[in-house]
This record gives sequence, structure tokens and C-alpha cells, in this order.
Amino acid sequence: MKDHHQHAASGATLNQEEQRLLDEFLNENRLFYAPDPDIMRNHKLAPRSAVEERVLNAALDDNIINLVRGRFNSALDEVFTMVEQTGVAPGAKWGDLVSALFTASGDLTQMGPHGIVGFAAVSHYPVQFVRKYWMHDASVGVRDGDAFIHNDARYGNIHNTDQSMIMPVFHDGEVVCWIASTIHEGENGAIEPGGMPAIAESKFDEGLKMCPFKCAENFELKRDLVTFLQNSARDPKLQFFDMKVGAAGLRTSARTHARHHRGVRLRLRGGDPAPHAGRHRGRGQASHRGHARRRVPHQHLYRHLAP
Repeated sequence: MKDHHQHAASGATLNQEEQRLLDEFLNENRLFYAPDPDIMRNHKLAPRSAVEERVLNAALDDNIINLVRGRFNSALDEVFTMVEQTGVAPGAKWGDLVSALFTASGDLTQMGPHGIVGFAAVSHYPVQFVRKYWMHDASVGVRDGDAFIHNDARYGNIHNTDQSMIMPVFHDGEVVCWIASTIHEGENGAIEPGGMPAIAESKFDEGLKMCPFKCAENFELKRDLVTFLQNSARDPKLQFFDMKVGAAGLRTSARTHARHHRGVRLRLRGGDPAPHAGRHRGRGQASHRGHARRRVPHQHLYRHLAP
């Protein structure tokens, strides 16, 4: 033991096994999963997957791309309409919400046709947080039927009065995309009613500060967590009902994708069922490449949502 302490005190380099044990210990005993600067400061798209590369390099059909994008748009519109018409929050009634679709890697790929686009523009941060920290955590995990909720702006949001519900979409046991809906909830237990406290002097006066965490399994809300959130705000009914509406809207959206596209079989040259990535003609080659890079990668998800 004395030799061990002398070895450590001398600043000697750890051998490979010692370093492995140290890294394993630190990883398993992390004190706090704070907002990740690597996520919050990264504003680039993730590298294309092998499937995306294969689709983008195949023959492209503008008509099919228009069909697929229209179907996605229809599903996102349905989420918006459900939340707007059945949500309890006053913000829902004047359209202070949005729905959006994200790639499997967490990049924003399409927003709904209505609502506050800024909400969707920052929702990829919590999606990527879930992917990085919870997907492979044995105590959390990401499975079909799960949903995650979040509102803390430090993890990626406009302000804490906006609550986001995020749901993974699976096919053959693999996450193929994420769907999210964000609504201006208002009341969140802040130092003043209404959710935007003018007298707040620190983040601890702003009410609920939800990092992205799992709030539903098997498409059912976890009532213990719902009760905790209700107990932390002034309006328990508001918190409960809008969580139910958000989760139901996302579940319906995933089913809408499958229902609209079921039976459509699109094939690449190799014969695998997949949609063709779209090429927008008349824009110039450089513009076409940029547009395809921004907008097309999600198209292969159509294959998964419409087997």
C-alpha cells in the first residue's frame, strides 16, 4: 500500500490496465450530467450514415421526394392540430407550439407547417443529449414506446416555460428518427405565476428545470414522475393533461407515417426497399448539392416507417 501511494504521489504515468480501471470508475461514478458544452456548441450536421450515402448516390426522383416530404408534413401537421385543439395551456390555443422530425443522429430534418419554428430549431440539443447519455445507460435506455420530456434552456430550449416531448421511432429494433413537440406551457412553478418571473434573480427562481429525462414507457406516462412534476407547479391539471396530449400526439404522428406510406415499395438499383433521395433541378449544381445535404438525409427513413 505504501509503494502504491508513493507511486501515485510521484506522478508516474498509469499503465494501460490502471488507466482503464480509472476511466471505468469515473464513468460509473459521474457526479452530475450537466449541460454538455460539446453538444451545445456543435451546430453542424452529423456525418451521413451508410444508408444515407447509398440513397443519395442512387437515382433520384423528384416526384417521390415530394410525396415523402408531403407525408411527413401531414404527420407533423396532425401533431400540431392535436396539441392545439386538445391542449390545456393557453399558449396552445394561439399556436405557441411546434412539431418537428429529427434524423436518427438527432439533426433537425423537417418542421411542421405551423407554429414557432424557433422551438424546433433548438430541440436537437436535448435529442442529442438523450442519444449521448441515456441511450446506452443501463438504468435508462431508449426503447420503443419511450418518451422524454425537457424544459431547461441550458440543455437546449428558448426558455423554461416551453416544455418539449421527444419520442424515438423504431423499425426492426433500430432508432430511425425522433419526433418532438414543444409547447409554451406557461405555469411551471416559478417564483411568480405564469412561468416567466420578472423578479427572478437566479435560475433557482425559474421553477421546473427539467433536463431531458424519460417520462413514459410503452407509450404510457410514468405516473410517479408526472405526480412529481404536478407537485412542483401551481396547476397540476395543466401539467398532467398537456403531457398526455404531447405524448399522444407524437404516438399518433409515428402511426400516421406508417399508415400513409404502407404498401409503397420503392427500390434502389440493388433491389432493397428504400425511397429515392430527391434532386432539385434548375437550382445549379452547387445549390443542388447544398439542398440535398440539408434536406435529403431523412428520406431513407421512409423505408423504415413504411415497410
